[in-house]
Amino acid sequence: MLKYADKQFYLDGKPVLLMAGEIHYYRLDPSEWQPRIDELKSAGFNTVATYIPWVCHEHVEGDIDLTGKYNERHNIKAFIELCEANDLYLFLRPGPFIMAEMKNDGIPHWVYKKYPWIIPSGFDGQEATTPTLDYLAPDFLKAVKNWYHAIMTLISSHIPSKGGKVIGIQLDNEIGMLSWVSNRPDLTDHVIRQFGDWLKEHYDADSLKKRYPIRLDTELPSFLRSPKGAAEIALHHDLGLFMRCRFKKYVHILREYAREFGVVDVLYFVNIHGTGGGRGFTYPIGVSQLIKTYEEPDDILNGSDVYFGDFKIYNFQDMYLCNSITDCTNHYGKPLSTLEFNLGDSNFGDNFNGRDMASSNDFKIRLFISLGNIKAYLEVVAACHIPS
Repeated sequence: MLKYADKQFYLDGKPVLLMAGEIHYYRLDPSEWQPRIDELKSAGFNTVATYIPWVCHEHVEGDIDLTGKYNERHNIKAFIELCEANDLYLFLRPGPFIMAEMKNDGIPHWVYKKYPWIIPSGFDGQEATTPTLDYLAPDFLKAVKNWYHAIMTLISSHIPSKGGKVIGIQLDNEIGMLSWVSNRPDLTDHVIRQFGDWLKEHYDADSLKKRYPIRLDTELPSFLRSPKGAAEIALHHDLGLFMRCRFKKYVHILREYAREFGVVDVLYFVNIHGTGGGRGFTYPIGVSQLIKTYEEPDDILNGSDVYFGDFKIYNFQDMYLCNSITDCTNHYGKPLSTLEFNLGDSNFGDNFNGRDMASSNDFKIRLFISLGNIKAYLEVVAACHIPS
């Protein structure tokens, strides 16, 4: 099984350099799976990574198809078995959110229709401009647990202790990113009630009254949704800290579900968002949002999302700094890894808006390996965890 120590990954007790190609089985006819695997192996990779989109596998509530019953492209069982037959390790991303340019970022349509109250609004009642949901809403978690029951039960028969090749699981995807990019915090009634309880746990009555000159039991919802005055600054600070705690709890719940349904003896990962437009200016925001999810000496590790395009004089230092910032937040010998690494031509919209030099791929990979971190993503290669 995959373990770590002293910022190094070990597989079956030996140091290992894991490099993977991203092959999205659900976007390909099954006849194309083997040729893509052949190309991946010829490029020197030893691991396959893929999202597992809930939206594809459960169109109708309760009818989960993992064997291609309705669409042969969705036979994740056969795809996993094919990768193992090719002696490749597997890094799987079963969501529930996956982004990956999928409808609802991977969440089935019926979830939104059945539970409209878990769709948050932002400040001043602004409607969400993204498919974000209240991660800890009981109804959402109930639906997620049912999905995890199905997919994790399947995955559990492919973990190392069962003779399988699944070595890593990513829990959700870019947690907190949707609220950040839309500047609309999750403000459902459920979230507000939890925030009120959190405030009472973290401040004594006198301090809380000075910090928020309102009646928390009756006025918090209106104040939180339309903050005004000096207390607005305190609110933004506390809301950020509170959300960190929520994200940690959400990740731990997902791990609990995975373990409950048999996925043990693997490492779990959360990916840190924040790079974009070829720069890393906003990467520390992702670190700040998710830092509590991987702060303990356990089996949850972080991995960065890296979208830098060309390797240029104006952005090479961003690559160094993002690795350094992440490393500063890692403890207990946890190694660096990258869960999304932009290679290829950056033609994300299939409209020729990107044309990266081939040499940039080589330079970026070499830089990240030298810093003890890589995982390539998109088009050519993707998803690897590299030791120092």
